Amino acid sequence: MTTGRKHKERQCFVAALRNLDGRWGASFHEDDFYDLHYSDLFTQMWQQGDRAVTRSEAYAMMRNISIQTAKKYLNQAIENGYLLELDNPQDRRSKLVKMSPKLQERFERLIDESLKDFRMALKQ
Repeated sequence: MTTGRKHKERQCFVAALRNLDGRWGASFHEDDFYDLHYSDLFTQMWQQGDRAVTRSEAYAMMRNISIQTAKKYLNQAIENGYLLELDNPQDRRSKLVKMSPKLQERFERLIDESLKDFRMALKQ
């Protein structure tokens, strides 16, 4: 096991990571959105900014699950108001999805709070 400064840095990082996990749970657990696949989806949706993506693109954001499970998760996120489903102006047969203001606010608050922990961990 590593000792000294490197070990302390790692301990601080793990503490910040655990705080992030706890914040995620506190932010999304009541709606059963604690699953890691929602983290993948919401993180990548946030990185899109205001750009809406196709449902297929959104499914691909959830790694290592079947398309059927991805569809279920995406539909749950839409039903709970985390994602908005929009008509696709390029193809009337398909729909687009984007992050709702509700999710964006909650997600950015989680990021801002977690940034404080990681900054503190880096100062150690």
